[in-house]
Amino acid sequence: MLVCVLWTTVAMPARASPTAERTIQQTNSPPPLKGVLVIPLDLWAMDEKDYYAPVVDQLTEDLYLARQAFLRGDRAEAAQQCRQGAAFLRRYESRAPSEWKPRFARAADDLQTLATRLEAGTIHAMRQMYPAFGVAYYTDADLRWSTADADEWFPLVGKPGKRFQAAHEDFLRRDFKAAATELRKAAAYLRLESSRATDEGKKALQASVRDLEALAREAEQSGITNEMRLKSAFAGAEQALANSHALNAARAWADDSRAKAVQELKAAALDLEESTSWVGQEARKVNTEAVQEARLGWDKLTNETAVAREEFAQTLETLGKRIEELGRQIRPERGSHP
Repeated sequence: MLVCVLWTTVAMPARASPTAERTIQQTNSPPPLKGVLVIPLDLWAMDEKDYYAPVVDQLTEDLYLARQAFLRGDRAEAAQQCRQGAAFLRRYESRAPSEWKPRFARAADDLQTLATRLEAGTIHAMRQMYPAFGVAYYTDADLRWSTADADEWFPLVGKPGKRFQAAHEDFLRRDFKAAATELRKAAAYLRLESSRATDEGKKALQASVRDLEALAREAEQSGITNEMRLKSAFAGAEQALANSHALNAARAWADDSRAKAVQELKAAALDLEESTSWVGQEARKVNTEAVQEARLGWDKLTNETAVAREEFAQTLETLGKRIEELGRQIRPERGSHP
């Protein structure tokens, strides 16, 4: 798997304008767990309106490299990368549940067909590649990603927050087109996380995705005039992420998967911090205390004693309540926008 090499060797894009791709650093995450990748750049397999797919695994790396090869005119290399993506999907098709197999098969077939068309010279624009890319990406995101390990999903914690910060900067500069792009990219991360969520967590994440996409359309069409609405949408999205991770932590804890529970709790605490950065000082103070308690809770669990496990369970419950309370504070501020 070449993802580590790609992520650590790609040249940093020049910051030539406010709309240029931003380098995204995870400055607010805890020290990574052993084996967890830290992704210093945001790379996108698809990054045009209606098609946003971050590079998060082998498949999306293959799509990214196919896109880059096509843009520099190397159709043979683009075709080869598409075939590698198809092979990735075939491997998962062979061991996927029976109800998933048709989607994996279709996605792999579409990439194979695209590779053939690239070699035949019948693909003339990236937009012609995106339908096959989209089928492959959403198959991967909806099905395989639902069982992703922490070394895949944990490095993405904090990515939406960086996009929100960038969108806010664009808003202040009145660069609404750039803000719309950042909003859609943040929504892509939330959509990806929703595949790992419980039913309750998925519902809130999908509502935030719709809200962010509506804001993106508004930004493009008429510009956003209400900064508080923007901040409220950011706070709501981060709160939905925090809630989803907390619910995942509770599920892992109930399954006696303590390592998974700790990882999800860490992510919930980080997203809670992100959410409170967009709300008032009082909420920020209260939730900062809850995050500090959570850090103590996951540190104690390493003792593997009955007392430590009981305290961790209590920490998880307390953090979950803080997240729910924050959600109730945010929703009234959002007015008619769900």
